[in-house]
Amino acid sequence: MVKRSSNNFASEKYSESEILSQSKKVWLYLQLKPVKTYHEPDRTTKRKANCDVDMTFDMMRMIDKYSEVVILSGDGDFAILLKYLIKIGKKPIVLARSERTAKEIRQLMKSNFRDFHYLKYLIKFKENKK
Repeated sequence: MVKRSSNNFASEKYSESEILSQSKKVWLYLQLKPVKTYHEPDRTTKRKANCDVDMTFDMMRMIDKYSEVVILSGDGDFAILLKYLIKIGKKPIVLARSERTAKEIRQLMKSNFRDFHYLKYLIKFKENKK
């Protein structure tokens, strides 16, 4: 599952339909959520995906359809879900930015927490080796 963030998951390079069609080829369930815009009292606007409940509901609804799941969020609200998934033998992986990930999530996931920045480094390293 992908939690769509305010920096828009679907890039200009790939349309949402292209991403969805490719995801089916690798047995990936991808659900994109619209970003909501909130107007603040100081007249600024904030953008927020606000889909934690939807993601949790879908993961529980489809719990018999997967053995592994990658969650692209370090939000501490997912801790209770992650604890349950681990308890019943599922293999969750959290992929998020370390500096924005709740301490509880990093401690819970241990080696199953992946930092975006480190993955970026690994990808560049492998590209440079070619």
